[in-house]
Amino acid sequence: MQLTTKLNVTTCNCDDSLRSLNIVECTWRSTAVLAALLFVVSLAGCAGKSPEEVVVTKAGDREITAGLFAAYTKQVAKGTPEQLDQAYRERLLQQLVQLTLAADREVALADKKTAAQAELQRLELYAKAGAARAGVFAAPTQAELQQAYDAFVKRQPAAEFRVAHILVPTENMALGIIRQLGQGKDFANLARNQSADDSRSRGGELGWIHPGPLPKEFTDAVAALKIGQYTTQPVKTPYGWHVIRLLETRSATVPPLADVQAQLVVNLQQQRYEEFLKAK
Repeated sequence: MQLTTKLNVTTCNCDDSLRSLNIVECTWRSTAVLAALLFVVSLAGCAGKSPEEVVVTKAGDREITAGLFAAYTKQVAKGTPEQLDQAYRERLLQQLVQLTLAADREVALADKKTAAQAELQRLELYAKAGAARAGVFAAPTQAELQQAYDAFVKRQPAAEFRVAHILVPTENMALGIIRQLGQGKDFANLARNQSADDSRSRGGELGWIHPGPLPKEFTDAVAALKIGQYTTQPVKTPYGWHVIRLLETRSATVPPLADVQAQLVVNLQQQRYEEFLKAK
């Protein structure tokens, strides 16, 4: 069946005022296609238009404004509509129309989980917009960075340990390994043959560690050892049962401010955002 219909659109002209609606005649093969697609107008000369001015007067049950289209081009093409050539602008507008129609269809059909996720995204978007206006995400001052770095330095451990371990799933297996070590068996060979994690390929070596990244039970056991010693009782952590050997110690090195500055900036901005959310 061949269907002919008419669709209202608004054409942006460069005289800074909206001109009369153009009536464009389109021919489509089926009503299903007609419902999904719209004629896309040329946006040449739209620079400087108010965000409230209408680009397309009908996309399902809503209008697409110049402001919405400008936001879409910034997200997709990293530019404003007037910075794009006419063919690309028209293609992006068509994509936005199709996106609008698809989203509106889904709103009517969405389950509660999808609706809740959409609402959370909306809340976060508005909250972060308010935070940005309040200066929450502004670059920290040098004094703020130095203060954050000083606090970071104080949290760093005094020493680091180079360790090896043998990880097994049961306490009895760990006790058996300790007995073999007492009989003179080589720690690295036992790790290669019996350890359950990928450190087995390195003879059980984990490299340099310090309190923090690993479970406290593990690092406490390491701190009680002398160089060359191994634990004579199995050490239980969420990963399983460990037999641990201390290979070497050294004073901990603290990275310079330049190496951690980017992360400190993120941390400071996150702290500001949390304080912004708590403010009444």
